[in-house]
Amino acid sequence: MYLPELKEALEIHDYNWEMRTTEVRTTDKFQCPGGGVVNAMATGQAGGSSNDGEQSWPTFGVTWKKTGTDVSILVAKNAAESICIYFYNLTEQPKNIQALLWRLKPGAYTARMIDSPNFEIEAKDAIMNKIVTIEKKGDIVDLEIPLRKQVYLEIRKQQ
Repeated sequence: MYLPELKEALEIHDYNWEMRTTEVRTTDKFQCPGGGVVNAMATGQAGGSSNDGEQSWPTFGVTWKKTGTDVSILVAKNAAESICIYFYNLTEQPKNIQALLWRLKPGAYTARMIDSPNFEIEAKDAIMNKIVTIEKKGDIVDLEIPLRKQVYLEIRKQQ
């Protein structure tokens, strides 16, 4: 057993064991220094590296569709009941992307996006505030990322 105070820390460092795969993951990729760091920043992936530096099982909290090459993403927190992400859209118009959420438990969540210059996350008026229902791993959440500004998104399970 563990102390109740450690529950959140344990969930943050937990793995998606049900997603473990025997798939060969390196035959269609080339290795480049720092590639694992970039992948971890964009997906919240943690731990489990093999000798060649490739991640040996999927432990990410989120994957993306429709991002292209003009959106920067940093997953700051990846847990079973919340995920926190910074975005910067490099385009001259709002960017519609999709997040596939892999770690969040089923239930109702509040998704709240705020301006976040210099990684500040104090209470501010929300750019977006909506209820999201997660039914299963990999459910998609549609997001609109404002143009040319850093924003912070928190998706947190409702109590």
